[in-house]
Amino acid sequence: MLSSLRLGKVADIDIKVHLSFALILAFGAMQWGTAFGLRGVVFGLFSTVLLFSCVLLHELGHSLVAKRYGIPVREITLWPFGGVAQLGARPKSPMEELNISIAGPLVNFVLAAGFFALGWAWLGLDGLRAAMLDIGQSSPTVVTLLALMLGSNVVLGVFNLLPALPMDGGRVLRALLAFKLGHARATGIAANVARVIAVAMFAAAVAFGHVMLGIIALVVFFGAGREA
Repeated sequence: MLSSLRLGKVADIDIKVHLSFALILAFGAMQWGTAFGLRGVVFGLFSTVLLFSCVLLHELGHSLVAKRYGIPVREITLWPFGGVAQLGARPKSPMEELNISIAGPLVNFVLAAGFFALGWAWLGLDGLRAAMLDIGQSSPTVVTLLALMLGSNVVLGVFNLLPALPMDGGRVLRALLAFKLGHARATGIAANVARVIAVAMFAAAVAFGHVMLGIIALVVFFGAGREA
């Protein structure tokens, strides 16, 4: 059975990476290496590590807010499809769940704003726009990395806010509904919304031949069932 490698601790939270994470490193190296050779392999490995560093910061956003509310956080584990923070208890109120859930995407938007500011100062708006459009089209450089991190953090922030349990947006929806309906009924409604979104995502994945989207759709569908 595959296990996890402990990287260290942040704020008394164990940081781990699952051994299957090697698959996403290999995919990043292959994706860029096929087009740009050894330079692409190095870029693919480095950009994947940097991207998942942003995912780790996303999970730390959730975790640190949870700890502020007295909720223990055992560990954060990085997987090929993202990160998971293991909270030791459920939020005690809708406001707590709302704040914990929104903290992760907010970290990504702050990171995106930082990368945008750096790119604007360095390249200007036209240069930054050109760098964004050029991702994957020519041999990667530091400018490519900056553009990739900007775009990736925007996507991470927006995608995680889709109102589909167990994603952050689904938890935000449940928290908002729970203010009036209570936790149990809010969970049922949010889970049903998530299933509808998951079915639509899977249909889109089949139509466009997007394997990763199909896998995410299945994770959302069954994750919503577990939440319910």
